[in-house]
Amino acid sequence: MSQLITLNGIWLKAVNRSLVASHERLIEQWSARLRAPLLQLIAQLESPLVAVREVSTQPMDSGLRASFQLEFADGKRLKGRRLSSEKQAERVFQLAALLDELPFAAVIAHSQNALLEAWIDGRPLAHCSMEPTLAHQAGEILGQLSRVNVDQFIQWPQRTLDSQLEKLTNGLVWLENSGLIDSHQQRRLLQLATDNAPTLLNAGLIHLDFSPQNIIQTADGLWAIDNESLEIGVLDCDLARTFCLWPMDEATRHAFIDGYRPYRSVDRFIRHETFWAIVTLVKDVIYRTQHKLPEQSQWLALNRLMASAQNCPWLTSERPADRPIRVGFICDNLAIGGQEQIFVNLLAGLNRSRFEPFAYAFRGGAMVAQVKALGVPLAIGSDGDPLAWMSGWSRQDYNEKEAWQAQLTELLVSDRIDAVVIFAWPDGVRAACSAGVAVLIEKLDGPDLIANIADKSAFQRAVCESATIRQQVTARSAGWKIAPQRISMIYPGINLDHFNPDRFDADAERRRLRLNPADRVVGFVGRLAPVKNLELLLQAFARVVENNPDAPFQLLMLGPDGGSLAVLQQLVIKLNLGERVRLEAPQSDVAPVLAALDLFAIPSRSEGLPTVLLKAMAMGLPLIATDVGSIHELIDGNGVLVNDNDIDGYAAALGQLLSNREMASIMGQKSRDLSARFSQRVSSAAYEQLIENALLEVLENAD
Repeated sequence: MSQLITLNGIWLKAVNRSLVASHERLIEQWSARLRAPLLQLIAQLESPLVAVREVSTQPMDSGLRASFQLEFADGKRLKGRRLSSEKQAERVFQLAALLDELPFAAVIAHSQNALLEAWIDGRPLAHCSMEPTLAHQAGEILGQLSRVNVDQFIQWPQRTLDSQLEKLTNGLVWLENSGLIDSHQQRRLLQLATDNAPTLLNAGLIHLDFSPQNIIQTADGLWAIDNESLEIGVLDCDLARTFCLWPMDEATRHAFIDGYRPYRSVDRFIRHETFWAIVTLVKDVIYRTQHKLPEQSQWLALNRLMASAQNCPWLTSERPADRPIRVGFICDNLAIGGQEQIFVNLLAGLNRSRFEPFAYAFRGGAMVAQVKALGVPLAIGSDGDPLAWMSGWSRQDYNEKEAWQAQLTELLVSDRIDAVVIFAWPDGVRAACSAGVAVLIEKLDGPDLIANIADKSAFQRAVCESATIRQQVTARSAGWKIAPQRISMIYPGINLDHFNPDRFDADAERRRLRLNPADRVVGFVGRLAPVKNLELLLQAFARVVENNPDAPFQLLMLGPDGGSLAVLQQLVIKLNLGERVRLEAPQSDVAPVLAALDLFAIPSRSEGLPTVLLKAMAMGLPLIATDVGSIHELIDGNGVLVNDNDIDGYAAALGQLLSNREMASIMGQKSRDLSARFSQRVSSAAYEQLIENALLEVLENAD
C-alpha cells in the first residue's frame, strides 16, 4: 500500500517504508561526498534514492568537483555533478539549455555548484571498434555544436590572434622554465606557430573534452556527455583539441572531417593546421605535466613538428599491421610484490582488440594463478624458489637462469612478439635483442631497481612510475645511455571498482579476521622484509598503547615473510604487545583486509610508489608513511609523512589518527578523492599509446 512519508522536509510517495529507510541510509552514507547543493536537488525529486556510484575518473583541480550515478526507485538514473564554482554551474546550465535539439545529455536542474543531468546508457566510443561511420557521426555532432547561436554570450563572433599568441608564448616560457624544452626549441615552436597563424578567429560554442570517453554509442545513435566541458571559445581551436585528445588513423580523421564539414567550413582550419597543432599540444603537455599524467605521445607529436612542419602530426592510432600488437611482459618472478602486481594489472588492462599480451617469468610464485585466470599465455623458466635471491643464488640457480635466457629468446621469436615490457630483468634485454624484437620498453620501479639494467641504450622507451623516479633517471640518463625524451612517467593503476569501500561490510570483514568491530585498527599489508622497517611501526605502536592503555587499539600486519617475520614475532613479545598485534599470512585479495582497517601505515626505509598505498587510498584510508622514495607524491591532505627513523614522530601521528576519528575520516575521504588519478584503465591506455607510438617511430625510421 502506498503511503506518504515526510523526508528531508518534503513529501515523497514511496511503495513502502523500507525504500525510504534505504534512501535515508544512502543520504547519510554519501552526504560528505554529495554535499548540500546536490542533496538539495535529490530531495526535490519524487522518488527515493536506491543506489549511488561515484563515476569521477579524471584528476580534480579542486575537492569540490565530482560526478555520481544516481539511481531512483522509479527506475530513473541521473548523473549528479559538483563543479568547481556556482558561477561555472550556472554557465553550464545556460549553455546546455541551447542544445535541446542536439544529442547532448540534458541538464535537468542546478543548485549552487551542483547539476543534475540525464544519464546516457551505452558504450563509450573508447570501448568500441572505431568504424568510419561512427567517426562521421561524431564529426556531425561537433559540427552541429559549432552552429549553435551564442550571440547572447559573446560580443565579438570573431577574435584577433593576439591573445592566442600571448597564451602560446607564456606556455612555451613555462615549458622552458620547467626544463622540458630548451631555448632553441622554444624559439622554433613559436616561429612555426607565427608563420602558420590565422588572422581572424571565429568564436562559438565548444566542448573542451570531445573525446571517445565522452561520446556514447546508444541504440539511438551517438550522444555526447560531460556538459561540464561546454564553453564559449575559438572554433578551430576546439577542432584541433579534439584531434589532440582523440588518436585517429587517417581514414578515421577524414570521416570525422566529412561529418563536420556540412555544418562549418574546415578550409581555414586546414590552412593553419600547424598553428593549431602547436597551440593545443603545448596546452595539453602543460596540463598533463601539472597533473602528473602521461604525456609521451604529445611530446612525440611536438618533436615531429619541430623536425618537419610539412605533415601535421596529430596523435594517431595507426598500427604496424592489421592484427593485434603482440606484447611480451618479462619479469624475474611472480611472487607477491608491488612490481609483480603492476605486471598483472597491465596484463589485465590491455585492450584485447588491439593488443595480445604474453607473460614470461624466470620463476613462478603466488601470483601465477592470477595470470592464468586472465587467459594470458605464460611461460616460466624454472620451478625453483622465486625468492632464492634473498639468501644468495646457488650454481644451479645461475645455470637455470642461463638456460632460461636461451629459451626466452626462442619463445619471443616463435610468439612473434612486436614489443616487450621488461621489469628490471637484464637477461630480458639480451633475449629480446637476440630475438629481433622491434620495441623494447623498460618498466622502472623504485630506486633500488632502476639501476638493475645500467645500459639502457637498447630501449625505445623507459617508463617511470612516478615523477620522482623520472627525475632520478633523467639525471643519470647520460651514464645509462638513454635520451631524456625517451623517459616517460606513467602512474600505476588499480581497479577502482574493486577497491571501493562501498562494496564491503567493514564489521563483517573484521569478524572474519577475528577483530572486534569496536576496535580502532591500524594495518600494514606487504612483504615482512627488513627494507619495510616494520620494527619502527611496532615500537611506535607500543608507545601509543603505553600512553593509551585502555584504548581499543589494534595493529594488523599481513604479508609474506621476506626475512623479518621471526624478528617481528620476537619484538612483539619483547614489547608485550601479544594481545594487540596480529601477524597474518598473505591473502590473494587485500581489498577485504583494507576494508577492515581504520588507517594504513607504511614505515619503509626505501620505496618507489607502493601499489598498496594506492589500494589503501581507494579504500578511503588515511595514511601514515615515511617520507621516502615517491610516497610524498601521494600525500596531499590525506595522511602524515614522517622521517624513516623518527619513532617519536611516527608514534605521535599514530596516536593522533587512532584517537581523532573526525580527522581520520576527513583524511580518508581525501584519500578516496585522490585515488581517482590511479585508474587501471587510464594507466593501461597510457601504456597502449606509448607502445603504439614507439612501434610507429621504429617503422618510420625503417622507411
